[in-house]
Amino acid sequence: MTRSLAAVLFAVVVVPVVACGEVPTNHLADAPPGGSGDGGGGSDGATAGLVKVTAFDIQGAATPLVGAQVVFTDAKGTQRGVTDATGTASASVEDGGTVTVIGSTNGTNPEPFLQSVSGVKNGDHITLGTARDFSDAGSFTVKFTPQPGVTNYEVFGPCGATSVSNATGGDSLVASLSFQAQCKQDPMELVIVGFDAQSGLATISQDKTGVSFVAGGSTTLTGAFRPFLTLAASYTNGSDDNGVFLARLAPDNAGFESSVNAAIAGGTAKPAVTGPVTSTALLQSDITRAGLGRQSVFQRVAGDATTYGLDIAGNVLPWLGAITFDPATQTIKVPVTTEGSKGDAPDLFACEVGYARMDGTTGAQTAQFQWLIVTDKPGDVVLPTLPADLAGLAALATDVAGQSDCVAVESDQIAGYDAARLTPYAVFGFQQDLRSITGVTREATSLQNRGTVRAASRGRWSPRLGQRGAARAR
Repeated sequence: MTRSLAAVLFAVVVVPVVACGEVPTNHLADAPPGGSGDGGGGSDGATAGLVKVTAFDIQGAATPLVGAQVVFTDAKGTQRGVTDATGTASASVEDGGTVTVIGSTNGTNPEPFLQSVSGVKNGDHITLGTARDFSDAGSFTVKFTPQPGVTNYEVFGPCGATSVSNATGGDSLVASLSFQAQCKQDPMELVIVGFDAQSGLATISQDKTGVSFVAGGSTTLTGAFRPFLTLAASYTNGSDDNGVFLARLAPDNAGFESSVNAAIAGGTAKPAVTGPVTSTALLQSDITRAGLGRQSVFQRVAGDATTYGLDIAGNVLPWLGAITFDPATQTIKVPVTTEGSKGDAPDLFACEVGYARMDGTTGAQTAQFQWLIVTDKPGDVVLPTLPADLAGLAALATDVAGQSDCVAVESDQIAGYDAARLTPYAVFGFQQDLRSITGVTREATSLQNRGTVRAASRGRWSPRLGQRGAARAR
């Protein structure tokens, strides 16, 4: 079975309207007097300094979010800003403060969308959203020799795959791969998978590394096709209410995927998957537990590895339970348990909450809001306080809570929260694929919509706003 990365995210735009609960149009100074980066004006004993935030269209286009209201909050109080032509605003903020950018989702009926990052420090330059270049980078031709008993082939490149058939029995086949600027690699690895004509199963492969990309260029793969390898996995130190989903992605999530579900008995599971021999492979282990959320462990391994072992309790993050949101206290309630985990603090913790405003007379919905909060520790999260003229964006006791969803992320490649909060979308994997993982990355998600092991649409967490935008779809 094969899957490719699908990122379907809404854009963030500013909607300058003045109805209750929506973004006001008054543009305030980018920073108040005395708050333009001189480091002064802070409370006694506190460190203050310039904090910048740059916001982009979260669909991934390189479009700055211009004219958006920004609220900087610290022990001194509240400062206001508006993003400039580059999507940037700044102010002098004491360490431990919070930055909130106010925009809206794009569409026929835009909804206010707020993004907050807490625990900011002097010198931070926070980027919300990730600019990607979706422009056409051209095509590339792959030539190869068909094999006896194989009619259908799948040819994989860094931007996806294409199918080729040898129904006419020719002695040479040609596949054309399309590339976008955001996913092309130079050099790149190409993989060809052949499907047995009798069983219809993928059984053989051929690959080539170090291929230079040139728009309109081509390469020829020579040599023998190799039979698929079998990777035998061993999961230990689990709970009998755990379930395991193992996916092998070769050479990464743009390549060939084989996957299997397995139950744990006696604390152990031993699933196996087959797949092509490649330069490297990415293993994704999704582990669920009754009444709790999902854990995912992503690990890069050698492309010819035939064994893999994972100590579940020794690797997974603290478990997150079912998330609820209380509009009256503006609190996202997050049950956390360290039992059956390594108990480590993550590099980043984030929650998204939705809430709807209803007409008190008719009961009809009048507005809907979404808020993404980035912080450092798993646990209950209180929405940041907004200035009085923006209070209509905050949750009211009479609002109806929508879906809340939370995630904790820890990675060998991230130097703690000080690094993670600067580019939280890269940490989530909203706008990037999984190929950048070189060591081990761990992710714990809340129970909401995560309670069972599923064999489809596996991927990294993203906000409900983005419909789990980094999930791979068959």
